[in-house]
Amino acid sequence: MYPIKKCILIMLLIFIGKGVYAFQSTDPDDITINISCNPVFLSLQPYWIDIYRTKGNIKIVYSIRKSLQLDLLNNNNGYISIRQDYDVMFHSDPASKKWTDLQKDSLSTKFESLLRNYAICDKDSLLLDRKMVASYDSLLNHVNNAGVSELENTEANKNRHLLDGVFFGFTIISPTGSKKAQAQSPEALSHPLLYELLTKTCALYRDIKNNNFLDKRKTFGY
Repeated sequence: MYPIKKCILIMLLIFIGKGVYAFQSTDPDDITINISCNPVFLSLQPYWIDIYRTKGNIKIVYSIRKSLQLDLLNNNNGYISIRQDYDVMFHSDPASKKWTDLQKDSLSTKFESLLRNYAICDKDSLLLDRKMVASYDSLLNHVNNAGVSELENTEANKNRHLLDGVFFGFTIISPTGSKKAQAQSPEALSHPLLYELLTKTCALYRDIKNNNFLDKRKTFGY
């Protein structure tokens, strides 16, 4: 069972960030999309979906966390440093150093990377010919070309407030740049593009593999 203070640290650092950066390619066909799912309740397991599109193929890696090696994580110097930065960020005098969004984002990115490094996961993957999944390939183009405000559907969601749910971070990387978006319990009406990406990526696996690895109970209905 997680100590309360550690639970709060984990969730706050996840919420202030929106995903994990990956290597940025120079090939115009290459797109990388990292999706992270973090439930509010830490008794539920997070999962990650990593999409790698190259000139001819799309590889999708699905990872569902089974457990977290907390003893190793707690002894990691990077984690100790992040906890110290966290204490400064959230507990220092308001008149002291102010943390910018970029600094908060950097802290969150480092933290989520550590979480993944010390996670024990069940994994599976798909390797798809782009020509055989043309509509999905077009969806990846749409997501890549959309701005953050379109992905998050900012204007329509300005009055949308949820007390719980599942938090998703999306990082989209292409030769033209990178962007990050987030959504809390996305739905077809609230976040149409991100919802379509998430549900179609999960549906692809289920249609092809026909097993219970990506059961909807594990993906919170997506």
